[in-house]
Amino acid sequence: MNESLSESDEETRICPHCGSKLAYGVSFCPSCGKQIAGDVHSAGAVKRPLSLTIIAAIWFFIGVIYILNSISVLTAATVWTYLTFALGVLSGGTAFGLWTGKRWSYNCAFIAAVLYIILGTLSVTSSSQTFHVSFNFLPLLWAVVVFYYVRKPDAKKYLGVQ
Repeated sequence: MNESLSESDEETRICPHCGSKLAYGVSFCPSCGKQIAGDVHSAGAVKRPLSLTIIAAIWFFIGVIYILNSISVLTAATVWTYLTFALGVLSGGTAFGLWTGKRWSYNCAFIAAVLYIILGTLSVTSSSQTFHVSFNFLPLLWAVVVFYYVRKPDAKKYLGVQ
């Protein structure tokens, strides 16, 4: 897939009434004569898939929870506290990238999912109470969901990866 659209593709619009191509900035369709409102879509625009919208929203929420959790136990800071904070920041950044369709978020999603698997597995096998506050078996399930939905063709197209 071509990563950048040519200028002519960016300026091509589609009439919502008859489907004809329109020049950028026109107020009336030259084919059907109807007025063009703000609902004219770019010919090359790809709509964000619902699955990515949900994943981004949940991931943002998880990131906030992890950051707040790590801040709340900062007085008894351990390696896991810092890992929780870092994973919270990574989750929030990945959520932003997925929401806005940034290409880098595809790789960040996989990196974060792998970290969720590793830390989730460690938390299930660990006896540390501090560790269990931050991680449990849910990150394992979350990582599987992310792996499945981010690899779908509509998500890859939205993120600009092939």
